[in-house]
Order: sequence, then C-alpha cells, then structure tokens
Amino acid sequence: MVSHVQPEKAGPSGIDSTQADPRRWIAFATTLAAGFMDLLDVTIVNVAVPTIQEDLGAQYAQIEWIIAAYVLAFAAILITGARLGDLYGRKRIFMVGMVLFTVTSAACGLSSGPTMLIASRFLQGLAAGLMVPQILAILRESFPERERAKAIAVYSAVCGSATAVGLALGALLVEWDLFGLSWRPIFLVNIPIGIITLIAAWLWMNESRSAAAPRLDLVGVALVTAAILLLTYPLTEGRRLGWPAWTFVMMGASAVALVLLISYERRRQRLDGSPLIDLSLFQSRPFTLGLVSWLLFWICFGGFFLVWTLLMQVGLGWSPLRAGLTALFFAVATAIGAGTSASVLAPRFGMRVLVVGGLVTGAGFIGYGALVQHYDQATTSWQMMVPLIAIGIGFGFVVASTWRQQRMRGVGSA
Repeated sequence: MVSHVQPEKAGPSGIDSTQADPRRWIAFATTLAAGFMDLLDVTIVNVAVPTIQEDLGAQYAQIEWIIAAYVLAFAAILITGARLGDLYGRKRIFMVGMVLFTVTSAACGLSSGPTMLIASRFLQGLAAGLMVPQILAILRESFPERERAKAIAVYSAVCGSATAVGLALGALLVEWDLFGLSWRPIFLVNIPIGIITLIAAWLWMNESRSAAAPRLDLVGVALVTAAILLLTYPLTEGRRLGWPAWTFVMMGASAVALVLLISYERRRQRLDGSPLIDLSLFQSRPFTLGLVSWLLFWICFGGFFLVWTLLMQVGLGWSPLRAGLTALFFAVATAIGAGTSASVLAPRFGMRVLVVGGLVTGAGFIGYGALVQHYDQATTSWQMMVPLIAIGIGFGFVVASTWRQQRMRGVGSA
C-alpha cells in the first residue's frame, strides 16, 4: 500500500474539490472510531466503579485516580502530540497513538491491583494524547471547505454522544460478565476495535504534515505536567489524609511551577517563536473567557458523571445495566444537540450557541438535583429523563460549537 504524503496547503481554506481524496469518507470513519474510543474511555469507567472498587479493594482516592489519571495524561501531552503530527506525519503519529492505546487498554484490562490500573490509565491517556490531535487536522486536510461543515457535524454527533454511550456500554459489559471477567471487558473491548482501526488507517488514510511546524517544547511539557500534578495530587489525597502540611506545600509548589512555565514560555517565544503555550492568545478577551468557560464546564461535567453513576448504583441500588440504560437519554440528546449545533446553529449564531448550551446544561443540573432531592430513594429512570435530555442537548451545543470555532481559527493541528 502506497501512502501519499500531502504537505499542508497554504491558506485558511485547505484543499479544494479537485484535490479531495475520493477515499476521504472511509478515512474519516477511521478517525471517528478513534475519537469515539477516546471519549468512550473517559466515562466507561464510571459505571464500573463500584465493581472495580470491590474487586480490587480500591480506596475512594484510588478510584478518583483511576478516572483522573487518563484525563491528566491526555491534557499534558495533547499539544505536543499535535506538533509531533505536524513534524513527522499525522497518519504516522495517529497509528503510533492507536498502537499504544490498544496495548495500554490491554494492560488496564489485565491489571491485578489499583496501582497497576492507575499507571495503565495514565499511559492510556498519553496514547490518546498522541492520537486525538491528528483527527481534526486530518479532517481539515482531507475535506474541501464545502464538505467540512458536514464532516464536523458528523464528528460532533458521534463523539459528543460517546461519553454517554460509554456509560451504557460499560453497564452492559459489566452486567454480562463476559467469560467471568467482571469489569475487565470495558478495557479489553478496545483491542479488536484498535486492531481494525489500525488496518483501516494503514489502507485508506493519506499522510500529511505541516510545511512549517514549530519545534517541540519538552521543557514546557514538563513544567505544565508538574504544575498539574502538584495541584491535583494533594487535592485528591488531602481529604483522606486529613490535610497534612505537605499537601499545602505541594499546592504552593504548583503555583511556583506555573510562574516558571509562564516565564519560560515568554522567553521561548522571544527566542524561536515555538512555545508550548502562546501566551499572546490570552490578550484576546473572547479566547480567555472561552477558555475559562470551557474549564468550568468540564470540571462540572467530570464531577457530574462520577457522582451520577455512584448515586444510581450505590445510592439508589440500581444494577449497572439499569444505570447504563438510563444514560441513553443523555446519549441521544447529546447526539441531537451536537449535530444540530455544528450543522445549523453554530454557523448562524456563532459563539452564542456555546452560551445557550451552558445555560441549558446548568438548568438541567439544577433540575436533576431538585428531582433527586424531592424523590430521594423513590427516584426512577423515567423521572430522570427530562433533566438528562436538557443536560445532553446543552452538552452537545457546547462541545460541537467549540470544535467548530476551533476549526474556523485553524487551531486543530496545533
């Protein structure tokens, strides 16, 4: 199989119709599978948390790390992963990430204890951080301008619903107890999917790279990772240990690491113009407000998913299957909200869709909280339907409109 290398075209519009690869939709389906797997693994663990905790004898702090390790590693390497694709080829780095993701998924499924599972989840997040940045860059390079909105709408609908589908699929896999493996198939299922995706990428995905990619900033990666870990570790362990003095020292050290990061990035910008984080972006008020909103949005959603699944299984005593099927209300609403936002609303109303999405999501959270407080142990799946649909639609609006704005600004590859 000959893989053609396509240098990145100049100009914001990318390729035109005459240059479009006739196999682009097949290649796009391959990247969709990868994006779906990534977001699936963010939430598929949540519904299996009680089973994992019982089987491995994990403490609550370890359960938090099993969930958080993936996201922290993903965030730490995301920008570097994008630059590696620009430098060495997006197809190549995509496939490297997919191989590592498949292997680390196997390690997660074969973990003998909570420590091994946490380490495997961290490595799995690093693999996703290599793989995922290539998706939107490949999309931009594969589709002409007139088809790009449709492709983004499909991508938004599929990946926007993956977080909730993860809850439903995880519930089914735990309930079925395949081969007596209990919770382990929630990770092992990635192995056949990863192999199929790798084969499809090798056959149908074209290579592309940036004509002028900035150099890697490994010092910046180390500083930002240190700042994140120095903050999250004491916040996770502090409550369990009674907030000893070293937890506050670590949080103070996180602030120092952040100051060093800012200083270093400014210096690197002056020297060679290739910082990990372009600090000049923060001079843009819309960018800063959008980033803060995005951060708060995901903090709320991360907490909601964990508390929601624990409430249904531990608080209400539901089976994993019932909890997962209840999540389908959210999944369907997310797919509808994301698809509508990307193809209809965001092109017409721009960033206002993000604001509306946040408000709708907030209203859904408030409604859900009031519902559970009122009905307590008598809460049913059908009663949860209305707030979950509101949360799902709002979630789809926010995620899809953010992805679209990202592509309009050409941020996807870097």
